[in-house]
Amino acid sequence: MKNRNLFIGIISGIIANFLGFLVATRLMLRVEFSLINLTNVVKQLYDDGLLNKLISLGAFLNLLIFFFFLKTNQDTKAAGVLISTIMIALLTIYLNN
Repeated sequence: MKNRNLFIGIISGIIANFLGFLVATRLMLRVEFSLINLTNVVKQLYDDGLLNKLISLGAFLNLLIFFFFLKTNQDTKAAGVLISTIMIALLTIYLNN
């Protein structure tokens, strides 16, 4: 049961980060995109050096989910969100180099 909750936390952290990335991209750049041209948008952001910044902004939703899980005494799920946030941080460090 503990591993299942950890996995749920990791998946919810990744999904929240992806949704935060989409919202940050839409609000900051005012880019119209759909799932079809999402790869083109990501490639353009990578070429412009903005991808890692928008991924980092997208991680803000992880903070909200983390505190929600802590508030509802779901510590294992909160640990999963923390693990996914660390994975995203490592991804942004990799993309920065």
